[in-house]
Amino acid sequence: MSSQSDPPTNTQTHQEPLAAERDEALREQGRLLAQIEDLNQRLQQAEWYRQHLRLGWLWMSLLLLFGVTGYWRGYMQLAPPQPAAAYAPPTMAQGNTSRATPTAPQPTPPQPAPTPRNNMAPPTAQGPTPQPTQITKRPAPTAPTDPSHNCPEGMRYRCLRVCHKRDARKRCIDRALQPTCQCWKVRKQGFVKLVSLQGNGPISQQRLQRATKQRLPFLQRCYRRMRNIRPAPPEGELKLRFNIPSFGRPQHVEIVSSALNNPTLHNCLIRQIQRLRFRPNPDPTPTNVSLLLAMRFQFPPAQAAPPRHTMHMRKPRPTGKQSVNGKMPAQACPTGKIWRCAKPCYQYDEKGYCLAPGTRVKCRCMRPDQRP
Repeated sequence: MSSQSDPPTNTQTHQEPLAAERDEALREQGRLLAQIEDLNQRLQQAEWYRQHLRLGWLWMSLLLLFGVTGYWRGYMQLAPPQPAAAYAPPTMAQGNTSRATPTAPQPTPPQPAPTPRNNMAPPTAQGPTPQPTQITKRPAPTAPTDPSHNCPEGMRYRCLRVCHKRDARKRCIDRALQPTCQCWKVRKQGFVKLVSLQGNGPISQQRLQRATKQRLPFLQRCYRRMRNIRPAPPEGELKLRFNIPSFGRPQHVEIVSSALNNPTLHNCLIRQIQRLRFRPNPDPTPTNVSLLLAMRFQFPPAQAAPPRHTMHMRKPRPTGKQSVNGKMPAQACPTGKIWRCAKPCYQYDEKGYCLAPGTRVKCRCMRPDQRP
């Protein structure tokens, strides 16, 4: 019977050392190749550094050479010698030829002090010294002859400093010294007017109107972006509808009817309405709101300037007992309300905690159990 495991043959015994030697040789070859590549990189870096060092020394030598030469030629060279005075021989007297009477020496005019010669400086032209030029200011503009300042439609009487030059970014870099008072053209501006507001729910009508009027400037900003539409921006009325849940954020904002037909304007108005914030209400019933807006582009109304004698007058101080922050109501608070000053909160969470407190203290008449 043959044994369970056959002994290894001589061929297998010799192959194992050969494979190990081959692996060792391959590893050694890879290590040598890596060292050769590393040495090549170091040699290239050394050559690059030597070339830059050589160029640096060359530039420094040239700078030193030309700098010292120019300094020596321009500042250290001596001035040329001045010509000596002509020698005058002594004159002989007429009656006595045996003795010569020397004449008194004539005083020489004072010579200017020698100045160092500078070959680098440009030659100066001989001639009369030029007089400094006087800067003439622009004449002050005259006001229009119309004393009542009756300007036509689309123009307003204003005093502005005219811009004479602008840069590439349309910013004024040269403005007139004196303002010019005349009738200037004004652009039409977009105005949004609250026509009607109807609410059905726990939120009062007064609170809805106050919050909507505070948001009107942002709605006007959306409408004024349409001023570049040609030939004229659209005008008309727009009706929105939304509801306010118990946590105070408007939802399901939609455009019911619109005479403007501009999707960009509609999306901007919807985003601004969604940013309205109301105080959370324990009543789970939502408040349904219907909002009607009128939009139109027109010239801004003329603002009358205040009288000169009232521009710098101090405001009269209120008399009587004041509150802590120095303010007091114009009229007494109604029955059941007190005068309270606190920082308002513009956003509450579901539990009633303030998430967005205001930065300034506001005072108003409110119920004792009402949150500021």
